[in-house]
Amino acid sequence: MTPTVAEQEFAFGNLMDITERPEIVFVRGHGSWLVDHRGKRYLDFVQGWAVTCLGHCPRVVTEALAAQAGQLITPSPAFYNEPSLRLAASSPGTRASPGSSSPTRERRPTKGPSSSRASGAGA
Repeated sequence: MTPTVAEQEFAFGNLMDITERPEIVFVRGHGSWLVDHRGKRYLDFVQGWAVTCLGHCPRVVTEALAAQAGQLITPSPAFYNEPSLRLAASSPGTRASPGSSSPTRERRPTKGPSSSRASGAGA
């Protein structure tokens, strides 16, 4: 008899209960195909609720992720990092500073009093 998902080592109680799910645990995917914990293949017509038509694990994406992970992943948002600056440069609403190839964004006004008023200048 094939063991059910509940009989395996999967800890379903640790997941938030968002919907009723069948006893299938997907362990691999490639292109439009998924493979469950028993080795059964499924043609994935959904491909994730937020996934575009890239499919599962396209080589170009996995290679780019592996290359970036070998250099820098999850740096603190308190500091600039090269990948996010390159991405920002390719986004609408960015421009390079004069004499620089680095992108800058239009600065939004900061909250609170301006530095000239805070220092008493012009009073």
